[in-house]
Amino acid sequence: MNRRQLSSAALFVLALIQGCVGADGGAVKSFHQGHSEKAAEGPVQQVQALWENRTITTPDVANRGAPLIGLAGRIYFFGEEVGHPRTVKGTLTVDAHEILPDGKTRMLERWEIDPRTLMKLGRKDTIGWGYTVFLPWSSYRPDIGRVQLQAKFVPEQGTPLFTEQSSVSLRQDSPPVISSNIIPTSGRK
Repeated sequence: MNRRQLSSAALFVLALIQGCVGADGGAVKSFHQGHSEKAAEGPVQQVQALWENRTITTPDVANRGAPLIGLAGRIYFFGEEVGHPRTVKGTLTVDAHEILPDGKTRMLERWEIDPRTLMKLGRKDTIGWGYTVFLPWSSYRPDIGRVQLQAKFVPEQGTPLFTEQSSVSLRQDSPPVISSNIIPTSGRK
């Protein structure tokens, strides 16, 4: 997948995750606030990641809407103290390893998000400034139950920073159950 396709997919999933469009196609209020408020300034000293514990499937706009499976999460950057996330300029790399039954890991995939694309993914949410990332998973297999994810951030100026390695158990969502309850009206049954 080339950089343009990755950017398109990431922006599309970002819109889905933010809740910009409801199930009925109408606009809904997002908990993301946009770029209107200035973020905390200063050097970044910590990187934190919150990962979805499931795969995300979205239509691949570059391939006629074919299903595109990936991993998604939210990345936050902090100064010396956690509490006021910052906006950043730099490159984000995420490595995914399969966690095997014996506890060993095997490299699955690596994604690199360039500074320009990363900047487009930044939004303020209830925690503060953060970056929603969608990682198209080309080596996905349904039998993979656990992955280990780690992000590395290389700022334009400064030294690389790493998130802690996160073990993510991937749950397989079952199809929704649709039921119909007929509620009597006017006292009739």
